[in-house]
Amino acid sequence: MKMKKYISIMILVLGFISCEEYLDKMPDQGYTEEIVFNNFQSARGYFDQVFTTLDDYLAHQSQNTPRTFLLGEMSDEGVNVYSDRTNVRFLNGGAWLELAGKDISEVGWVDNRVNTNNGNIIPRCFWGIRICNRVLEKVPEMINLTQDQKDQLVGQAYFFRGWLYFELIRRVGGFPPLNKLFNSDDDGNMERLTYAQSNDYIIADMNEAIKLLPHKWEDLQTGRPTKSSAYALKSMAQLYAASPLMRNGLTELQQYTDYDPERVRLAAEYARDCLSYLEENKAVYNQTMMSKEEYANIFYHPITQYVSQESLWYVNNVGANREDPLTSLWQCYTMSGRRGTTGTPNFSPNQSMINKFETINGYPVELTADGWKSDDPAFDPNMPFKDRDPRLTHFVILPGESFGTRASKYGTAEDAQSFYLATWQGGNEFKLQGDNSGGRGDILTKYLVKKYQWPTSVTGRQGHSGYRDNSYNSILIRTTQVWLDYAEAMNEAYGPHEKPAGYTFSAVEALNLVRERVGQCPVRNEYTTTKELFRDRIRNERAVELFCENQRWFDIRRWMIAEEIFSDPYPIKGVHVQIKSGYAPYVPVPNAIGYFPPGTTVEERQNAKYGNCFTYSLTNVVEGVHVFERKNYWYPIRRDEMNRFPALVQNPGW
Repeated sequence: MKMKKYISIMILVLGFISCEEYLDKMPDQGYTEEIVFNNFQSARGYFDQVFTTLDDYLAHQSQNTPRTFLLGEMSDEGVNVYSDRTNVRFLNGGAWLELAGKDISEVGWVDNRVNTNNGNIIPRCFWGIRICNRVLEKVPEMINLTQDQKDQLVGQAYFFRGWLYFELIRRVGGFPPLNKLFNSDDDGNMERLTYAQSNDYIIADMNEAIKLLPHKWEDLQTGRPTKSSAYALKSMAQLYAASPLMRNGLTELQQYTDYDPERVRLAAEYARDCLSYLEENKAVYNQTMMSKEEYANIFYHPITQYVSQESLWYVNNVGANREDPLTSLWQCYTMSGRRGTTGTPNFSPNQSMINKFETINGYPVELTADGWKSDDPAFDPNMPFKDRDPRLTHFVILPGESFGTRASKYGTAEDAQSFYLATWQGGNEFKLQGDNSGGRGDILTKYLVKKYQWPTSVTGRQGHSGYRDNSYNSILIRTTQVWLDYAEAMNEAYGPHEKPAGYTFSAVEALNLVRERVGQCPVRNEYTTTKELFRDRIRNERAVELFCENQRWFDIRRWMIAEEIFSDPYPIKGVHVQIKSGYAPYVPVPNAIGYFPPGTTVEERQNAKYGNCFTYSLTNVVEGVHVFERKNYWYPIRRDEMNRFPALVQNPGW
């Protein structure tokens, strides 16, 4: 993509801005304003450094955390087998104040690598906001730019300033306004705003961005924010500001359950405005929810395609080699053929996430200490994965499931090249499908993530071209999320079924559109009788639809339910899978016992994922222990900043 190449050139030419302290009142180094703000190309090149501030959470070593899926592990989505050797061990230990002063993912304020996506997210926000403020100050004064060129730069700067401020405050809470360049004679000892006051600055920036940004960029500029990006962020930010956690002030943390009434009505209005804009422009830009038939291509798509239809705001990584993130995050040794730590599955889903995928008839399902439970009269506990929400088979590889092919090792049987997730007792190849070259093969919960994999990426040998068959971007906001935001805000503002004047869809109707387009039934009527009952189904729907999209960690904090989730000494659960009595493993050739599930025919083996030949028992994953106290709802401000700026108020409990 030409835009990314140009960013790299301009960083080399201009250097990068120092951002050791959050106000950074020192003059920028490595360039002069006369050079940068001389013409459109140099000004845009300077601004385009800001794209490195985006949290590319699916990239290898994002936030300097190799081979991990950081926020999925901080939340209850899943666990990393290397939890004892990564930043996640320290983060889930809860001692964030000490970590804030160190170079550590997510909570660290140290500005090493601030101009790369390997840097800590908080200093990257400050760095990017400063770039935006300089563009907003200088570009309107440039006399050799057309009005369209000014609008392009200024519109993007408003958007990015709002986005980065949102990224900051959803972690640390309300903060002083960072809406101007700070000079050496400015008073930096400013008081913090509340979250609601800070959010008002974001809304104001999005209103300006909506006026100036284009509907769409030319293909070579794909990845820049558009009007739909700004509409979507305005909706998302307002829903956060209305949420229970954000009702708290600066000095205490009370447990709220309800939303701010006025702000949640605004959140519903802004989500409606975004969806109306998308509908009005559907014939031209087609940023609608993707159907059941094309659902997988939300998350990966042909290498020649820039972006999926649903993506409204995302990190454009078209053409990137996905071998490292695919094999390091999602695949085990017998899928990838890679040895050591890069051939180790670094993330496996929590059983509580698996439970959230309802039956096809809309009933909840749960694996308990006493076995599988569901109120669905059609549910068969002997085949617990049959007739479930179709998204389960899009997102998760189940024990015994066949997915893709690998290099032939087992003769010429019809399915000899099939990869089966052999995480049942006795089916563990190389320590549950790892190897002995410095890696670990333990698939701790016995499930793997399928969402970002495609069958030809399962090759069984390193460097195979199958890793390049598709591409994907880290999606930051997509169309379906806006529908979910709308459903949540409407329910909290008006209840499950009410549609005030000017609103086309009730909360229930909006949520059902999300479900029905993937072949899942509408929410059952008994769950829509009260706001509180339907709230649970909305939150369940978000957990399912947005699984592993860097949303769950922020959701459980803004809803103030993380304390409850992590009150279990072992909040991450897995399964112990055994072959049922009377079933014998399939043995295609000698010495291959355990690599294939039971079955006398190919069809029987490929249906093993439904559970007919297995029993499942709940297990505790000791590597998934979390320490989460009330104070952990907000990240701490590091001590150095508190010492330099006494007017700052530290977050409660820190």
